[in-house]
Amino acid sequence: MLVEPANHEELHKRRVYRNPPIVEAIVELKFLGGKPWNLTIPGRFYDHIKDEFPDEPEQRDVVEASFGENKAPDEGMFSVNRVGQRVLFRNGNRLVVIGPNTLSINSVRPYEGWESLKLRVRRALEVYRSVLSPDAISGIGVRYVNKIEIPPGPFRLQDYFTVGQGLPPTGFPVQLTSFFDRMELAYDEIPATIAFTWASAKSEKAEASAFVLDLDLRWNESCSFEDTLKNIQDLRDRERLAFESLINDRLRETFDADENS
Repeated sequence: MLVEPANHEELHKRRVYRNPPIVEAIVELKFLGGKPWNLTIPGRFYDHIKDEFPDEPEQRDVVEASFGENKAPDEGMFSVNRVGQRVLFRNGNRLVVIGPNTLSINSVRPYEGWESLKLRVRRALEVYRSVLSPDAISGIGVRYVNKIEIPPGPFRLQDYFTVGQGLPPTGFPVQLTSFFDRMELAYDEIPATIAFTWASAKSEKAEASAFVLDLDLRWNESCSFEDTLKNIQDLRDRERLAFESLINDRLRETFDADENS
């Protein structure tokens, strides 16, 4: 079920919310070529950033959930795979994660803002290049995970969102208790995709409802370092447009309300 969104010009307006629903923002870069990974790399990387990330680096085993397009029907919808170790550098809500041919710059709640995150991406990329000398970028990811809390009380999804859940009027109960939706779409004009995950979630507030809006954009071709930041900004602009197209003004008002209201 779709509700008519705001006009295109309205969606392109830059909005900065007082209390954005962003749980985590992630910019991920994949690399081609360069020096081979070894145990000295994290320490050498840390030497460049320790003034900004004074905490001891953390070793992490990374797992990745994949929705198997080529899986047999009896293998289930998705699988979880171990993709190797990463080293995490943390300073409060700001993170940098490195691994073989991988760099991730993360911002967890409270979100620092795009301009700050973008500057950290530029700096982390400079350090990664100085330490590992990769040849090019093989892929880019820009992902925003939002958790949206709806005030207690009865409501319809279309009161807050421009998307909804619909079933035939007969054959199912009326009350919707939970749902999970995921779709992936490809852009025509750039070599990129957007995966949209939309699901109910557990609310942190009594008698309130919560939803996750997860927007994961991927640049799926290699690019030069000169084009990297421009392509990252392009993906971020598209993420913002997609997010704003999913919500309406009543929900925007909740993002600008006092946090405890």
